[in-house]
Amino acid sequence: MSHPNARSPTPFEIDDIPRLESQADWVQWYISIRRLFWDHRLDNVLEIKYRKPEREIREGSRSYEKRLDYWNKKQELARAAITWGLNERGRQLVANCETAAQMMEELKSVYEPPPEVWMST
Repeated sequence: MSHPNARSPTPFEIDDIPRLESQADWVQWYISIRRLFWDHRLDNVLEIKYRKPEREIREGSRSYEKRLDYWNKKQELARAAITWGLNERGRQLVANCETAAQMMEELKSVYEPPPEVWMST
């Protein structure tokens, strides 16, 4: 389950995210994003299985709205942090993604270098 104490990254922390402009930038950018998300308890947002909550049969609307608001807040924070480090091409790639996980999958498909590059860092 999501951690109830996720906090927003500060502008200073977001400024520390390097620009993702080419495959050469991927490793450093990806590590910075993962570290930022870990520090702010947003790391599960990048998992494809982290889906928008559905209302359970016996769940009251107030409880559901609270869970939905929390999910939306985490998505908003994650999407903003990811977008911050992107150039125009990267922003166009993720423009139609609905979740932070979808954004990362799209960016990986374009920018992630072959495994041997990961091994050398």
